[in-house]
Amino acid sequence: AAIYSFDVSGNILDSTLFGGQKLDEFYSITQSSDSGFIATGNTNSLGSGQGDFYTVKINNMLDSVWQSTVFGGENEENIYGVIEAYNEDILTCGYSYSTISETKEDIWVNRLTKNGIILNNYPKSFNFLESEIGYDIIENNDFGFTIIGTTDSYNIGFKDILVIKTDYKIDTDSTLVFEFSDTVNVVLTSIHDRANNIKTITTGRSEEHTSELQSPCNLVCRLLLE
Repeated sequence: AAIYSFDVSGNILDSTLFGGQKLDEFYSITQSSDSGFIATGNTNSLGSGQGDFYTVKINNMLDSVWQSTVFGGENEENIYGVIEAYNEDILTCGYSYSTISETKEDIWVNRLTKNGIILNNYPKSFNFLESEIGYDIIENNDFGFTIIGTTDSYNIGFKDILVIKTDYKIDTDSTLVFEFSDTVNVVLTSIHDRANNIKTITTGRSEEHTSELQSPCNLVCRLLLE
């Protein structure tokens, strides 16, 4: 897995590699309050399974501060979203196949200290009837969190938008599902807080499944989360 830094013109300034001899990938990166960065994804080189949660902290020179592959089940795990909370805890969201059924994805949220130590009672999982994936997470004004993702549980065979609001401990406060039609996959992969969390902008794609091949189109939504 590689991390690059660029100047304002898009020229590469520096780069660094993490992981090992197998496939390792980063999907998300965020700046931390100490001017470093936190990158997340999955690793097949480290950990205990085939594609484990992978979180790396680097300084502003791209030097490694710590790496975390503490949690990994026997099946695939992946992290798509990462934030640094107000208290400097690091929260990541993604999915895991390492569940009781081992036949579907469940949303998993992990919480680490700023030193990369996983806190007690984490990761937290969100289990429904079918497959769910968490793509991004933001912190709310009440210090709870909002998770954006997809679900197959309400429109079997097609993906709908899933929004989960939680309290500080990542216990569910409310769950919203936005279903578009019986022939459309809707995947929102990014969430951005605006105007005190009343107007929340999400981006992703919509793909219609009909008898004719359709190309995915970009999608921007505004959710009112009060």
